[in-house]
Amino acid sequence: MKKKMQTKKNTSMIIALLLVLMAGSSGVNADPDGDGGSDPLDPTDGGADWDGDGLTNAEEQNAGTDMNNADTDNDGMGDGWEAGYGLNPNSASDSGADLDGDELTNLEEYQSGTNPNLA
Repeated sequence: MKKKMQTKKNTSMIIALLLVLMAGSSGVNADPDGDGGSDPLDPTDGGADWDGDGLTNAEEQNAGTDMNNADTDNDGMGDGWEAGYGLNPNSASDSGADLDGDELTNLEEYQSGTNPNLA
């Protein structure tokens, strides 16, 4: 009887251990391949720039922008340009702002190819 109880206890412990191991490997690792972007981004895609906006796919994923759309917030300014000048590529509200006080909006600065941070 004692041996039967011990076997039952061992079996229960093994099952519990397997459940813990399975839960740990079932994967909430957002970046299992280490490419800087959560899967299904392939390791070779992390450095690519699918939409040509100047941000890599991994940078887009980290910024929360769309790696298939060069202007995620549809404000007329490319995501890479916005990120490069400290603007928010996820918010169209910054297109009408004038960060440097030169009376040109950020959108006008983008269209002119000028720096929105320098008057």
